Amino acid sequence: TPATPPQPDFTPQAREIERLAEQVVRQARIPGLAMAIVQDGKVISLQGYGVVDARTRQAVGTDTVFRVASLSKSFAGTLSAMLVEEGAMAWDTPIANQLPAFQLRDIAGAQRINLREILSHRVGLAYNTYDRALEADEPYPLLAERLSEAPMTCSPGDCYAYQNIAFSLVGDLVFAATGDFYAHQVEKRLFHPLGMYGATFGRDGLEASPSWARPHVRSGGGWLAVRPKETYYRIPPAAGVNASINDMAQWLVAQMGHRPDVLAESVL
Repeated sequence: TPATPPQPDFTPQAREIERLAEQVVRQARIPGLAMAIVQDGKVISLQGYGVVDARTRQAVGTDTVFRVASLSKSFAGTLSAMLVEEGAMAWDTPIANQLPAFQLRDIAGAQRINLREILSHRVGLAYNTYDRALEADEPYPLLAERLSEAPMTCSPGDCYAYQNIAFSLVGDLVFAATGDFYAHQVEKRLFHPLGMYGATFGRDGLEASPSWARPHVRSGGGWLAVRPKETYYRIPPAAGVNASINDMAQWLVAQMGHRPDVLAESVL
């Protein structure tokens, strides 16, 4: 049997990238960051840099929880693929079959929109439709209903434009398919099996974490920690996840195909 060739040692490159991370915090004067490097399914670097709060100076650690914002969308896509694999959902079936109240200005086009187009931002709406209304505290269910009156830029499926409100319809589809809330399905099927024990949903989840990174705004030539806003947490598929770098390293390992017990190759 041929001998297994020796695996390359990426430690020197990892140390160099760690030095770059330290340099970014120091020279760009940002409060803090956390970074993981994964090679061949192994975490070869896992570190926090800087502080979670410019006032208290508590250090960022590997279990410090950050708001991951739109990286939350990758969990929506992965959960959808798992449910498609199980036959609970389908990529190309019109979402109106499960969400009969869904409408767009293009009435005929709305009847064709499917899960694949929701997840790939090909709904036909203008970029970031109703994000400002969400930021002004308008509830998601009302905004989803108002998609029926939003201007169209193309026929559904024919063009790309980034969405948060329309993207979050995937949460409604998950509920229709499983009878369970979207966040609970992600926790049960992804967070827990992958060992993402610090990962949560929502502002309450973030603030209940033993260590969590505060949002910062510029103030008097420095940084001022502020409370996270609730608004985008109201659309969990698009922006609801909180996680530490330790959690996200496990997510990366799985997405690279090294956790087939949780994410089968066909799902990926």
